[in-house]
Amino acid sequence: MSKVFRTSAAPRKHVTELCDLCGDESLDDQYHGKPEGDVNSPILIIGYSPTLEEAERGRLWCTQEGQLFRSLMDRYFVPLYDVCSTVLIRCPYDTFYVRHVRNCMPFLQDGLLKRKNWRLIICLGRDVLKHVFLRGGAPPSMATLAGRMVEVPEHPGRLITVLPEPYCLVMGDGADTVSDVKDRRAVMVAALERLNKGVKSNGTIC
Repeated sequence: MSKVFRTSAAPRKHVTELCDLCGDESLDDQYHGKPEGDVNSPILIIGYSPTLEEAERGRLWCTQEGQLFRSLMDRYFVPLYDVCSTVLIRCPYDTFYVRHVRNCMPFLQDGLLKRKNWRLIICLGRDVLKHVFLRGGAPPSMATLAGRMVEVPEHPGRLITVLPEPYCLVMGDGADTVSDVKDRRAVMVAALERLNKGVKSNGTIC
């Protein structure tokens, strides 16, 4: 069984509710997917899950990779504070199982996704696209999708796109090299530039 990362004295003011749906030990200081930014924006960003640091601090984009993603968004697309950001899985697990997606999905499907203002939904990573919009089906490659807007029949009037997950912007725990990170950042920049061009040519999103 997976377990939630153990956290220390985290601020409680961001906690919206406690949850034990997955049968794991629930913590008082979990992030629980509180949306950030402008909920009236036409753009929604969906990440996979909060990091341990984000859960402890009660906010998204506070990690090194999150700050890098924020700076790239600001430079090549739109400022993060002008969009709404949330996560699919609301707790910072070290291992993810199907039940985590199954139990967290209603919070997203019956909550933010029911709002009518979204014109563009950005999935951070192919897993978010797979679980939220493809019903578990295999998504196309990142090279095919990154920064390109597509329509999904179940969500008329909305365009969906995918960006790489922000963790790719920093050195990982494996055999990453500086060159690897530079290449991945270049992929993110290219995707954001492609998305920005598509949004401007679309004319109905912002």
